[in-house]
Amino acid sequence: MENNLNINNNLNLENTTNNENELNEEKLEKEITIEYYNQLKSHPQSEWYVIHTMSGMEEEVKKIIETKINNLKLKDKIFRIIIPVEKEIKYKAGKKKEINKRLFPGYIFIEMILDNETWSFIKSIQGVTGFVGPQEKPTPLTELELEKIRPFIEGRVIIKKNELNIGDKVRIINGPFKDTQGVVEKIIPEKNKVIVSIIIFGREIPTELDINECEKIE
Repeated sequence: MENNLNINNNLNLENTTNNENELNEEKLEKEITIEYYNQLKSHPQSEWYVIHTMSGMEEEVKKIIETKINNLKLKDKIFRIIIPVEKEIKYKAGKKKEINKRLFPGYIFIEMILDNETWSFIKSIQGVTGFVGPQEKPTPLTELELEKIRPFIEGRVIIKKNELNIGDKVRIINGPFKDTQGVVEKIIPEKNKVIVSIIIFGREIPTELDINECEKIE
């Protein structure tokens, strides 16, 4: 009986230890998440919100807000404004062209301390139609939503990738082989290059090209 009791006590002790370890790991994970989340904020009380603007007025609204917060001394309440864009590289008439494409047309992201003053100020800006949230009530972005725009908050440049796979039929859109069709044989992601097999003088010739010089044929 005594041995059984000792075994049970040992099992209970082991279970308690395991539970404590799990709780400690969960606590540590939560602390890391909070710290990671707080890195995206300029002030302990600030949050990121989404403002809806009239179509095509995103940049203009951003400039108006940035100008007025200096004049109205709101820099201690409104911190950062971003318009997430993706850089797309295209070739036209043999020339490389970079295009900034808005990822969320009609929306801008703003980090601010929300109170009556800042809420009224944003609503008064020409081109702003309201905050994103239920009944236009400003709703802060969640950690998951913030993670999606983290690269833009950190000022990183996002280049749209030309998604190609081995075996894809492509058309070359730049260079001496422009308008020639071929098949992707190899992808070299670290160099942003592809090897395309094209027919020249009746023979298949593997040719190394910039991935943005190829257009997938659907």
